[in-house]
Amino acid sequence: IGAYFGAQCEKHGMLVRVAGDKIMMSPPFIMTHEDIDELISIYGKALKATEERVKELKSKAK
Repeated sequence: IGAYFGAQCEKHGMLVRVAGDKIMMSPPFIMTHEDIDELISIYGKALKATEERVKELKSKAK
């Protein structure tokens, strides 16, 4: 799951580090409001895609 989430972040232009069930981000110390909004947007898109993938896998397992 973590690897899938990381791949989704990368797909949208945000690099994260995945270690087991941990997701690590290293954003710059100085960010504009627009940068923060973009980070949150990408994180949300990746989280939504991961949630949908988990649902898909669960439905196949039944």
